[in-house]
Amino acid sequence: MESNVRTVVAATDFSDRAERAVHRAAQLAAAHGARLHLVHAARRITPAPAWGGAGVDVWLDESKVTARLQASLDGLAASMASQYGVQTSSALVDGNTRELTAQAEGADLLV
Repeated sequence: MESNVRTVVAATDFSDRAERAVHRAAQLAAAHGARLHLVHAARRITPAPAWGGAGVDVWLDESKVTARLQASLDGLAASMASQYGVQTSSALVDGNTRELTAQAEGADLLV
């Protein structure tokens, strides 16, 4: 019998609990021959000094933070593809419900 599940979307905040949910989503995607789409919602950083201690202020670089988050998300997607043999994709979205919900549109299963 052919499955109706073609796309599984999993949101992650990179916590241990989220990692377990992503693994379960990958297992479900593999069982149904579906694609796994990983999403992380992050709020944009408002430029502000972060105190580096000893009176040294360090400015947070949004592009570096975004690049690190995307690299983490891509690494997680690659790991799931390797471990479970599923096609994966990923998206880093602005940290609001509307953007996260838009990623789930068309999904057959949301984890």
